[in-house]
Amino acid sequence: MLGATATADALLLSLTVLTMFDVVFVSGAAILTAQAIYVRRHAGERGRLALAGLARSSAMWTWIGLIFGAICTVAGEPLAALIAPGFSPEARATFAFCCTLASLLPAASALMVFASALNRINGREALYTVNPLFINGLSWLSIVVFSSVGATSLGIIRAFLLTSVIATLLMILLQLSFMEPAQRSRLGAHFLRAMKPRKLLRSAALHRRELQLVGPIVGALLIQQVVTLISYAFATRAGSGFLLLFGLAERLTNVIFGVFIMTFLTVLEPRWARAAVRTDGSSEIAADVSVICAALIPLTATLMFAGDSLAIMLFGHGALSEFDVEQLAGITRVYALTLPGISLGVVFTRLLVIRNRGGHIFMVNIFVTLLHLALCEALFRLAGAAGVAAALAISLGVQATAYGWRLGRMGAASTANVAIAARLSAVALLVILVAWLAAQAGFAPLPRLLLVASATLLATFAGARLVGLSLLESVQRLAKL
Repeated sequence: MLGATATADALLLSLTVLTMFDVVFVSGAAILTAQAIYVRRHAGERGRLALAGLARSSAMWTWIGLIFGAICTVAGEPLAALIAPGFSPEARATFAFCCTLASLLPAASALMVFASALNRINGREALYTVNPLFINGLSWLSIVVFSSVGATSLGIIRAFLLTSVIATLLMILLQLSFMEPAQRSRLGAHFLRAMKPRKLLRSAALHRRELQLVGPIVGALLIQQVVTLISYAFATRAGSGFLLLFGLAERLTNVIFGVFIMTFLTVLEPRWARAAVRTDGSSEIAADVSVICAALIPLTATLMFAGDSLAIMLFGHGALSEFDVEQLAGITRVYALTLPGISLGVVFTRLLVIRNRGGHIFMVNIFVTLLHLALCEALFRLAGAAGVAAALAISLGVQATAYGWRLGRMGAASTANVAIAARLSAVALLVILVAWLAAQAGFAPLPRLLLVASATLLATFAGARLVGLSLLESVQRLAKL
């Protein structure tokens, strides 16, 4: 609706910055550690202590989210100048305006994630997946309604951001409503006491160990977000609107990642935490990772060879011009290569955190950031925004490989697992060949997409049978979960 404009670029960047708090501090680090501590305490028959600790932790991160939102509001324009050198003064002002409107989003997201985590631990994983559906659905509806009544670009942005904040607050209430009354009452009482300003320092002192565990992970994820911001900075240099096109390709890939890969992790993270303390837990985790890798093969191949068709179907309307859609299709084909790296990187990160090896994540990310900066500088000169996408794919691939190597050094890999990896690689080569052949058909976007997706799925199953890769038992177990 906004088109490939400077206004759309500013909105996209503000969302990236505001949601960074959840990605780096809450969902990416704090909730993993708090969840593991809760499970251990609860397993030790210390349920009340576990609930009190989770409530104090959620209050502490909610306060930090409020501070983060206030900083984004006050330092909006200087922040835009730092991370978006290609922005005009008007785009910087729009960025600051967006940060002010949605300044409560970091704190609201933190509280929503903690409430959802408790439901996940209690076996209600499906509730966690409702969060983005509800929030994105209402936000999308606000765009449609305000566009249909002829609102200006700033009016559409205002409606979208305020709806996102309100929808997040509503999801907190929904998550709380599904808890057991006694548990909800105790959680609320502990949380309200911990939210008092004078209790904040005491909460930090009580959670010193938790913060020490979170620190290296936060540092690593923050550096990882810097990789994304480096990509955005180069995209803004390609001209007005290119950040939006780059961001749409990124979100298209991330939606596939979120629907398929994060759905696995939503169910598996608590079980991996329990499996890690058992002597026979490694084989169970390895089987789950194998299924995730097998799922990545057809998804990546479909995005690589039919991602342009998907981009045209989703974004080839509204205010985007034909030239914009062509540019978007080209970027999407390259950005699809980031899916394996980002997916396996997240999976291996979770496993390193569960095994209390978060410090290794930090060191890997420092190297990857320097590598990505060099790759962006070189490939941007060659291919513009598509070159930045290629640089990101290489960087994320190197990152996931380094994580996997570290897990292998810890004894998380075995000869059997190496053999499975070799077989998965053979299947991937077969699927890529089949996807390329299917993509040569001169069909319309939808039939072409369906043809490539079907061909890659069939090739994955056939290839797995051909190389003797048995995934049926793990697939059945995941289906039951």
